[in-house]
Amino acid sequence: MICFRLIPDSGYTKFTFPIAAQKTRFEQIVKEYFRKGKSVLPVWENFILRRGEPQKTSNIIDVDGTGVIAFDEYSYSKLSQYEMFNDELEFLPINTDVGEFKVLNVLKFVDCLNKDVSKVTYGPKKKIITYKELQFLSSKLNGIHLFKIPELPHLTISSFDFLQECEANEFKGLEFDFDVNKL
Repeated sequence: MICFRLIPDSGYTKFTFPIAAQKTRFEQIVKEYFRKGKSVLPVWENFILRRGEPQKTSNIIDVDGTGVIAFDEYSYSKLSQYEMFNDELEFLPINTDVGEFKVLNVLKFVDCLNKDVSKVTYGPKKKIITYKELQFLSSKLNGIHLFKIPELPHLTISSFDFLQECEANEFKGLEFDFDVNKL
């Protein structure tokens, strides 16, 4: 099955926390909730981001260099029309000086890594340290378009269908990385 590593495009406007304590708290939430597939709703706060340079408009942003993705209202409204959005994804509001975005929290972890053919190096607790090639068991991914795998909890992986929806709507600010030689 063709899958892509979902990453924010660094060529667009950078959004940062103007208050250092908010960035620290956000990073803590990412570690304790996002990377464990836990709902953030019980502890979500009113975070604020400010636009930096270059002021190049995009629909999707990286939340202050954390690798966490947020969708603007337009992209969120377009994508939320599709069945691929389900209760295994959370969209959390975050305020910016150009409007509200929705932070993506992928709750779905799928044990779908084909360990027999994937070329990886494992570290402690069966987490992948490096990889040359990841292969997935397509039988475990029917109808799943955004997910994470237990061995790489910081990566969001997308299906080809999700890529097509983003391209059809001409969203800016997102990269679909097929080159799995990067970590």
